[in-house]
Amino acid sequence: ICTSRNAKIALMNFISMKQSIENGMNRSASFYSFFAGLLGFGYINQSIGKSIKDRQASSIEVLGAGDGTGLKEICSQFETVRLIDLSPNMLARAKNHLADDKIEFVQGDESSIGKGQLVFLPFVFNMYSQEDHQKLLKCLDLNMTYGQELLILDFNPAKKSGLFRTYLWILYKGFRILTGIPVSRLCDYHSNAKGYFEFLDERTYANSCLSARLYGKKKAE
Repeated sequence: ICTSRNAKIALMNFISMKQSIENGMNRSASFYSFFAGLLGFGYINQSIGKSIKDRQASSIEVLGAGDGTGLKEICSQFETVRLIDLSPNMLARAKNHLADDKIEFVQGDESSIGKGQLVFLPFVFNMYSQEDHQKLLKCLDLNMTYGQELLILDFNPAKKSGLFRTYLWILYKGFRILTGIPVSRLCDYHSNAKGYFEFLDERTYANSCLSARLYGKKKAE
C-alpha cells in the first residue's frame, strides 16, 4: 500500500512538473530564443543543428521543439518532420519560423510520438529531476517501437569542472526567474536511459559541456 501511494505521489509530481513547464514556456515564448542565445553563448543553438546533421534517418520527431530555434536544417535533411511541444505559444512561434508543408506541429508530450525513425529531445531532460527521468524514459520506451532511435541532446552530466557548474547555476537561476520552472540542478539521465535503451554513440560540443547521446529501442523479449 505504501509503495502504491508513493508511486501515485511521484506520478502527480511528474504531471505537476509538466504543467509547470507548459506554463513557463507559454510565458517566456516571446523572449525564450533570445535568452537561450544570450546565456548559451550561441553554443546551445549550434549544437542542435550539429547533433542531427548526417543522422541516418528519413523521418524525425522533435519532442520539446520549443519555438523552432536551431531546427531549420531539419527541413532539408529529413523527408518528414513532426515538432511536438507542450506549449501552444511555443508552437505558434515555431510555425512562423519554420513554415514548411513537410512539418507537422503537434501540441503534446511523449505520448504523442509516432513512427519517426529518429526521436530527438533537445534540452528536455535537464528540466526534470532524477526521479522524473525514470518516468519520462519509461513513457518514451512504451511509446517507441523497435527500430526507432532516441537522440538526447543536453548539458553533459559527466562534465565536472567548477566553472561549468557555476555557469549552470547562473543559467538555472536565470531560467527559474524568467519562466518560473523550478529547475535546480543537472541530473545524470544516462544511467537511467541505458536501463531502457541500447546506447549507440555520443557526440560532444563546447569542450564537452554539451552531449548528444544516441540510443536504440530494444527488441521486445
